[in-house]
Amino acid sequence: MRTIPPRNPGACIAPDNSWLFLQGIETLLLRMERHCQNAKTVATYLSSHKAVDWVRFPGMGSDPMHALNKTYLRGMGGSMVVFGIKGGSDAGRKFIDRRRLFFHLANVGDAKSLATHPATTTHSQLNDEQQRAVGNKPELVRLSVGIEHIDDILETLGQALSGFTLAYETHGRMNDDRSNVVLLCLAMTETQHAAGQNTDVAGLDGRWSDEVHAGWWDGFIGPGNALYINK
Repeated sequence: MRTIPPRNPGACIAPDNSWLFLQGIETLLLRMERHCQNAKTVATYLSSHKAVDWVRFPGMGSDPMHALNKTYLRGMGGSMVVFGIKGGSDAGRKFIDRRRLFFHLANVGDAKSLATHPATTTHSQLNDEQQRAVGNKPELVRLSVGIEHIDDILETLGQALSGFTLAYETHGRMNDDRSNVVLLCLAMTETQHAAGQNTDVAGLDGRWSDEVHAGWWDGFIGPGNALYINK
């Protein structure tokens, strides 16, 4: 009773579910217009991004499916954008780790933007050769573009596609031979520096001291030079 009737004659949908479907259908046209507009803008943006190798979106004139898009999708293109990120599977996985606005989900057609990297999720049980045989390239990232504001969508894509930036600060002037350059692993856990600190300034208790306190990394990789936190 739980399998054959729903498969053959069809089951009666619950009234509450029917009401929800009708509510969604009322705004379907408006949502699809926004989906398609956003997706086309995203595809155009990705096609010129230095971190992207290729883009597939039927709404672009250069896409192999553009002619069919005109026939079946009225030239709108839909909400799906697929692209290849430079760097292969590792880059695709890092993109997913960095994305913010996009939800990491394998389904499509949601009102919110979704992203997935099939090589490390839905097709992860296949090796590289098997994935390529079924048309799933390791660099492939699939987007289901939602109806959020396009500026927010492009911002989160730019953030996820960007590389890591090294942040640093300098004190004094560097010698020509760079003999006075010191590379520090600087981190903070409340008031503690990773490399230790020279407390020739007032401490938390208001007292002045010239003591040098070891950093919390000393037990892992050995002592480091203390930082003068007043400079």
